Amino acid sequence: MLALYSAVALLASSAAATIVIQTPTNATSAFPITVSWTSDVSDPSSFTLELNNPVLFNQALAVGNNLDTSLGSVSFTMPTVQADNRYQFLAVNVSNINQVFGQSGTFSIAVVSVSSTSTPSSIGSSSTVSLATPSLTATLSTTSGSSTPATTGSGTSTTGTGTQTSPPPTPFNGNGNTGAAESLAMSWMSWALSGAAAVFGGVLAL
Repeated sequence: MLALYSAVALLASSAAATIVIQTPTNATSAFPITVSWTSDVSDPSSFTLELNNPVLFNQALAVGNNLDTSLGSVSFTMPTVQADNRYQFLAVNVSNINQVFGQSGTFSIAVVSVSSTSTPSSIGSSSTVSLATPSLTATLSTTSGSSTPATTGSGTSTTGTGTQTSPPPTPFNGNGNTGAAESLAMSWMSWALSGAAAVFGGVLAL
């Protein structure tokens, strides 16, 4: 009943109005919009633009105050309202909102919902942080105060032993048996004496 009374009062107050507000399309809550209107010289020089919904609002919302009628349009951000198809713009008297100079047809306002997921994390001395997205899942592990290689390998260290072989002992390299060297020297001396004795004996024979 209240909605019907409001509609009747609105029609009565705007019967002589000549400001015609174009009915917007694709209006979206909390998004920019441009509202246009037409007027003639008999209209007031300024007005207040209101957004009305007789079912959802107890009172219309002012979206433009003291607008210059001759401009023909205004841009602003739509108020945050719920989705509905019974919205209407009104051009009303600046000093008396009950006097309506013009109006638009009824239109719909859509609501765009944006959702996001945030996963808080706390990294202590040793922690794992996981981050998941629709296209990527990654895990990051951190450890404070220590360094851990990314890849741990294992190996075997082999220690070999070897024996160094000395050259055969000779009387000249100092590695042989001292007694053997002396025996060999004595043999050479004996051969030399024997040879000398033979030569001496030959001389005597002559």
